[in-house]
Amino acid sequence: MPSYAFSLKIGTPIILLRNINLLTGLCNVIKLNVTQLVERVIKVQIIIASNIGSHVFIPKIVFHINEGRCPFTIRQRQFPIRPCYGMIINKIQRQSLKVIGIFLKEHVFNHDQLVVAFSRVTSNNRLKIITYDNKGKPFNYTKNIVYKDVIGSISRE
Repeated sequence: MPSYAFSLKIGTPIILLRNINLLTGLCNVIKLNVTQLVERVIKVQIIIASNIGSHVFIPKIVFHINEGRCPFTIRQRQFPIRPCYGMIINKIQRQSLKVIGIFLKEHVFNHDQLVVAFSRVTSNNRLKIITYDNKGKPFNYTKNIVYKDVIGSISRE
């Protein structure tokens, strides 16, 4: 369930948390941009997807809350969105972006995740990577972590 209170402004990037209409491209984890705010609907522009640039409306929907401990169910009507200023690598699969900035606080555990992140940008000169070493200084490469014990046990079998 999304946060019950946050303030939105026109131009805020948001992410959709529920599948609303798959034909218009309103599916889970799609990135949108707020263009108009009304009390019961939000007009948004699709930023990333097959229907890029089209304007759609997101209504408030009813969320049912029942934790199993209560004999009753709480119904709460709210927008199925959350502000989105960044996305994790796993959430950007299936999407192409014009500009990507990758912040690697730690080395990437899985090589495939790094390949997915790099392949989402449309042009190599629009990819920016920020990494730091153990002392907090900027670094110009990241390690491809491989556990040699695991690979050695697989090759012996």
